[in-house]
Amino acid sequence: MPFDCNLHEKKIIEKQFSDSKNIEQRGDVIFVYPNDFSGDSYLTANYLQETIEYLNYLTNLNPSHFYNSRIIVGYTKLATDPNWSGRNGNRIQMPLKNEYLKETELLHVCAHELVHPFYRLSPLHCSNEKWGDPFCEFLRGSIKFIIGQNGKDWWYELKRHKEMGENSFRNVAGQILMYARLKYYNNESIDIFINKFIIDRNKMKNFLLCLFKEFSAKSFSEIFTPVEKMKIKK
Repeated sequence: MPFDCNLHEKKIIEKQFSDSKNIEQRGDVIFVYPNDFSGDSYLTANYLQETIEYLNYLTNLNPSHFYNSRIIVGYTKLATDPNWSGRNGNRIQMPLKNEYLKETELLHVCAHELVHPFYRLSPLHCSNEKWGDPFCEFLRGSIKFIIGQNGKDWWYELKRHKEMGENSFRNVAGQILMYARLKYYNNESIDIFINKFIIDRNKMKNFLLCLFKEFSAKSFSEIFTPVEKMKIKK
């Protein structure tokens, strides 16, 4: 075990990630992976760190301080699906399955899962826990963009979900996206809006802090489709 992991981090790794023996560490993330990980572990850890720094900036929140642990991303036989937990340590568990062992898929999943610890510390969590996945899906677009994946297409997909009225958390994420368009871009064309918004970190930060303020004392359902009336699926 690397000497610069704190005691809490060591316990999480030993208990939750005993199936993975390799470690890459950064200031806010620990990446624990097996020998058959398909990708560049060094660059992957850099992308994970960049994502967390981006979320630190957008939200003014620091889960590492709150949980006394960096976010630990690792592979384990314990997981059947990717998941984040603060109860079992500030960690993301990835299943030991071929599809998730690919660098591109790991980063795609983490573009959602890494948002959860920030959401849990935000005023939005106090409003309604069920809005966590829509919030993460909304932010996944800009996160995918900063790590070199196709975040623009992701946001187009959310817009399609919103227009189709599907009962899913991606539909609600599409509603959040269109709320940003209406609020900050005067309902400009979707092409202009996405191309501008996805690169504007200051605008994104202002939007998130606005959401935190607007919905800290009331549910999203007062503006968006009530989550209680939806069948939320992954």
